[in-house]
Amino acid sequence: MNAKTLGGFFRQFRQDRGLNLNQAVAGAGCSAAALSRFERGQNDLSIHSVRQILRNLQMDLHDFLSFTDSLPEIINRGTYLNFLSNNLTAVADQNAQFAAANARHADNRMTKLLLFVLCTCQRADTDDFQLTADQEERIALFLQPFPYWNYAHSLTIAAAVRFGSSTLRAKIAAGLIEYAHQFTAANITESTIPSSDLAVLLLQSLAHREMATSTVLLAAMTSYHNLRMQNRHMDSLSINALDEAPLTELARLAYQYVVQPSGANRDNVHGLLGRIDALGAHGLSGYCSRAWTLIVRGLPSWTNNKMPAKTRTHQQGTLPNWQWSGATIAWIRHHYKLALTDLSVNWASATESRFEAGKTQFGFRDAFALTVRLAIDVRIFYGNLGQADTDPFAPVLQDQSQPDFINGVLHCLNLAKLNLPTMPHARELLATSALTVRAIKLLRQYGVSDAKIATLVDTSQIGTNVVSALANCKALPYSDFMAVVQCTPYVPTSHLQGIWRRLLTHARFNPNTTSELSMVVYAMMFKYAINGQINQLTVLQQTLRNIYADGVNLSGSMFLTAARLIGQLITDPSAVLGITTLVHQNSQTIQAFVHPVPEAGAWFGDIFTVIEDTLIPAVKLGAKQA
Repeated sequence: MNAKTLGGFFRQFRQDRGLNLNQAVAGAGCSAAALSRFERGQNDLSIHSVRQILRNLQMDLHDFLSFTDSLPEIINRGTYLNFLSNNLTAVADQNAQFAAANARHADNRMTKLLLFVLCTCQRADTDDFQLTADQEERIALFLQPFPYWNYAHSLTIAAAVRFGSSTLRAKIAAGLIEYAHQFTAANITESTIPSSDLAVLLLQSLAHREMATSTVLLAAMTSYHNLRMQNRHMDSLSINALDEAPLTELARLAYQYVVQPSGANRDNVHGLLGRIDALGAHGLSGYCSRAWTLIVRGLPSWTNNKMPAKTRTHQQGTLPNWQWSGATIAWIRHHYKLALTDLSVNWASATESRFEAGKTQFGFRDAFALTVRLAIDVRIFYGNLGQADTDPFAPVLQDQSQPDFINGVLHCLNLAKLNLPTMPHARELLATSALTVRAIKLLRQYGVSDAKIATLVDTSQIGTNVVSALANCKALPYSDFMAVVQCTPYVPTSHLQGIWRRLLTHARFNPNTTSELSMVVYAMMFKYAINGQINQLTVLQQTLRNIYADGVNLSGSMFLTAARLIGQLITDPSAVLGITTLVHQNSQTIQAFVHPVPEAGAWFGDIFTVIEDTLIPAVKLGAKQA
């Protein structure tokens, strides 16, 4: 069975979990035979049935994304990162694969648009090329903000809009500004558009000296990004906000330079570029340098008089109000001005019409195909099917100022543990350990000392559970890997090398394209260093050159950079002074990005501060004693 098909992926995942067909369909309202046929691509299953099957398999969003990210018919995170990194060979390959995978739907207007966007990715910034009025109208429609925004939208801004008119950029900016203004601290977790998308559009507007657009966009970007950054729940929003920070800071400094092109303002930008590079985000620093070059040079601006003054808008709605239904799909289709034939994947237009009218329902396979056809964010599709990965600590995170926050965290932890499925046992062990670590991080973030935490939470079994779980895993899906990432600091050093080998040999994903692996490496290098296990550290250090970091997102790059600095700090005494300076600089850079800095507690962006406060003093003390 081909695991690259939807059914094949389900079958492989079920077998890796050690579940038979009957166990997988328990309570799902379908037979084991029906699931078997689904896995072989011979039938479809209702969304209701698949919802329960997903629960039985304990397949979370990370697992589903590990499958969908490998599909050539989807513009995903990798496509966007390759463009920013100027990896034109990879972009060309993805363009060809996308075209081949969508050959049956080449006349679909959405497919045509996305193919065009991929083609613009291969153009140089200075190419003599302008979007046509028709292309601008299609792009303006596609970039109207709404909850299903994803990497295809981000790529369209970065790659295609740079060749657009001032009219197009002003229209897109107006929509993004209106979107940003609807958020407050109370609802910012519902935001789906990265603040870096506003920053990229602002950089383009500055290069073309479109200052009216730039001024209002800067204000909206700044307030919106600050709201996203002030979230301290250690969730995906917190990570995304850090990854967005360098571009928003570049846009802010570049605006200051364009308004007042002084040497000091120019030096501020150059200093930022150097600090981004020092964090290991070499692909991002390259993109920022190219954008900065265009801003200094300046580009001609032109208007599109055929662009409608106003674009028809719909009721935006907030994410919780969106459900997977015919009415939602009809909204999106009208939003993009698509015909029924544009959505007919494996069915007739009349069937699509009945679905939108609520007179028939699609199965899971067809619903997923419709999601791909409409370029809907797979994460939202997954969540709106009722399978969202609800944060078990959400009740206490809504108000961290409550006096009973500590007991609230402990209550949520115990309740989540009780609700965990007991099969397979290896998954239960990993999930229990990951929940415990999450609770510890929340308590630290709240300012609770480690000594106090030790009296509240039992950490003695975390490392043992991880070792036992990995020893009994037939294969390691992405969700289990993410649990290991969280728990690595608690694994006894004597087991770290065994866990490392297990991760590399039993992963159901490609470790060579997984940035989170750098977090494991960092935790291992830190533990070896702090415990004086130089031989183990040296062996691991030799593998660092083969560890993947996408070079664009700080959340991956900075961990790999920190691991390399630890290796140099321990193995090269002559480099201590230089490494100390670089660690301090990186610590200051991260703190500047996350301003205002949290007043108390721990945060995942503190890794350089931790090295500076604990490891470097220990190394210097050891050198004195020697």
